Amino acid sequence: MRPVDLRTLTSLDSLSEETIEDYKDYLDIDFRNAEIRCVKPLVEQLDKNLDLSNFYVGYKIPQINKEFDLLRFSSETIINVELKSRNKSSYDIEQQLKKMNII
Repeated sequence: MRPVDLRTLTSLDSLSEETIEDYKDYLDIDFRNAEIRCVKPLVEQLDKNLDLSNFYVGYKIPQINKEFDLLRFSSETIINVELKSRNKSSYDIEQQLKKMNII
């Protein structure tokens, strides 16, 4: 699995489905195109100078059957973005965070 720049990832929507699939194969990511489109509004809201490189997309830990939608880590920080394609209730979000031992 290769890390990706989120701005590059979100620019794919103007390309053909075949090209997108080839790029996903190159990155070795298993991510639905709809999820890629969900990232675009987030990226558009962020500062243009913010570094959005080195994110792992659809990162999986097979031993614990866990997938991270967007994950970036360094020696100082860990960024974990969970994407939702539809509205979730506060209760559902809280339950998921508890499962992940975040709260």
